[in-house]
Amino acid sequence: MIIILIAVIIIAAFTLYAMRTRQKRRGSEKGALTGEFPSTLSLNDYEMAIIRYLRSRGGSAFEVDISRDLGIPRTTVWRSVRRLEELGIVRITKVEGRNMAMLIRDPGI
Repeated sequence: MIIILIAVIIIAAFTLYAMRTRQKRRGSEKGALTGEFPSTLSLNDYEMAIIRYLRSRGGSAFEVDISRDLGIPRTTVWRSVRRLEELGIVRITKVEGRNMAMLIRDPGI
């Protein structure tokens, strides 16, 4: 009886996790496809600086260069670029083993 209860709880937790992940993905895909940004988009200073930097570099730069040129710690750049990717603003690609951030939607800041 206890094993069945535990199995039901695990299945329910997995189902909720899958639904939340799908909703997050759909929300970011919708914005990326329509070119619209959420009205509640609140970028922090690092994220805005990274967007401006990418714009000044023709739309792409390596994360290590962003960190060095802006004086932002590498882990902060890494987190900020990942958030910008979730928002559909940048795309991250690997080039020769290094992360390159490419501006794909300009929020006009």
